Amino acid sequence: MKDTARLLSTARHHDHAVRFYDNDKALAHIVAQFLSDGLAAGNPGIVVATPVQRGAIVKELIARSVDVVQLQRSGD
Repeated sequence: MKDTARLLSTARHHDHAVRFYDNDKALAHIVAQFLSDGLAAGNPGIVVATPVQRGAIVKELIARSVDVVQLQRSGD
């Protein structure tokens, strides 16, 4: 998503961003896009979520061809 790439490229260490979502499916989509963009740029990622949200995010990442198992093994 171009908005995410722009946010990542202009963010400074003291910046933060807020996104609102309507439901868990929308949350999973937003988080997966943000993570996949960051990971593609070589940044690490971390997710704090409920088990249901985590499962939905993992499914979204896999749909984007992100190797979640390898990332979990590597600690990134």
